Amino acid sequence: MRLFLALFALTTVSVCRAADPEATIASLIAEVWRPREVRVEWRFAGKVPPALEAEGRWKIAEPRPSHLSGSVILALSGLDSSPREQTVTISGTARIFGPSLLPIRTIRAGEAVDSSLFVAGEAEWTRLRSDVLDGSALRANRIAARTLIPGRPLTAADLKDAPVIERDQAVQVEYEDGAVKITIRGRALQAGAVGEKIVVAVDLEKTRRVEGIVAADGVVRWTR
Repeated sequence: MRLFLALFALTTVSVCRAADPEATIASLIAEVWRPREVRVEWRFAGKVPPALEAEGRWKIAEPRPSHLSGSVILALSGLDSSPREQTVTISGTARIFGPSLLPIRTIRAGEAVDSSLFVAGEAEWTRLRSDVLDGSALRANRIAARTLIPGRPLTAADLKDAPVIERDQAVQVEYEDGAVKITIRGRALQAGAVGEKIVVAVDLEKTRRVEGIVAADGVVRWTR
């Protein structure tokens, strides 16, 4: 899952205790995910660098990577137990877990969704390719964009707005250019939600296909 990082006013520093350097790295990665609250499990790919086996103060060096889940290579900067400034490069696997909405049953593509179809719980985000959604995404007129599997976190790619125009529906097409406004009838060649671009067949001496943007009132605004 890709995370687009905001600029942070404060730099997070974590104290590394010799007994648990994995927890130190997990804490640093979790801070980068804020304001999202996540739980991180970190495992080193090889041996723990000696500098991290003693107490020290570390932060993720700039520039921070934009992808902090799955296989990760990190540069840490900070003070070791000497104390002496140094940079340490580590590699390992970061598993990310966070609050999620989980379908309680299979939801078919095109089916209307609401809060009764989901339960809140923790799930792994590590391999997700889209942002995880919360309950605010389950507003009216939303449908499943693809089949949703029970127990899999709900993401932005899983939902879309319900169409206000259906395929083969008779529609009104409006074209406006300055003071000139033309209204004609047409037939939608595809379904479309508000704001989506669809193709419409209109009769202008002969049948012609035009593209337009679906408006909230169901009118298609012809674009050129």
